[in-house]
Amino acid sequence: MTIFGLNSPEIFVLIVITLAILGTKRIERGLDLLSRLLKFLLNNQSSFDDLRKEKEDQSEEIEEIKEKEAIKEKEEIKEKEDQSEEIEETKEKEAIKEKEEIKEKEDQSDERLKIANEDNKEKMSAKKNPKGIVIDKTSKKLKTKNTNRKVKDKTVTNSKIRNVQDDLLEK
Repeated sequence: MTIFGLNSPEIFVLIVITLAILGTKRIERGLDLLSRLLKFLLNNQSSFDDLRKEKEDQSEEIEEIKEKEAIKEKEEIKEKEDQSEEIEETKEKEAIKEKEEIKEKEDQSDERLKIANEDNKEKMSAKKNPKGIVIDKTSKKLKTKNTNRKVKDKTVTNSKIRNVQDDLLEK
């Protein structure tokens, strides 16, 4: 059997070489193209136009579906961002409330300390000694240096001693 002047063993060798060069995926694509070519050649032009219109309609539907999915994804992202912002706002509000509560507790404890200190001062100032005299510890007398004391200077004492010795010598 001969096709284009080639015998069957030669055709077999050519097919094996094309399989080795192209690979399985490219051969599948090639067969699809070949089948489309045969359909095109066997069918009249009007049916081919109908097939093209159907494919275009399908591609438009696919594009619309993709656009809808993209819009849904954007909306979901916005919702997630809004939720995260709400969570952050609530966390900030809780932190502010906690700070205010801490300040209030500190103010209360400061007030309690002031009251306790005042009570202690009153108790201390109102203490009585055994004779019944009220002692006010807040008004203590300060110790002052005796201004009447004379400062003794070594030079002064030495000079007196010399003067005395000089007087003794002169007499």
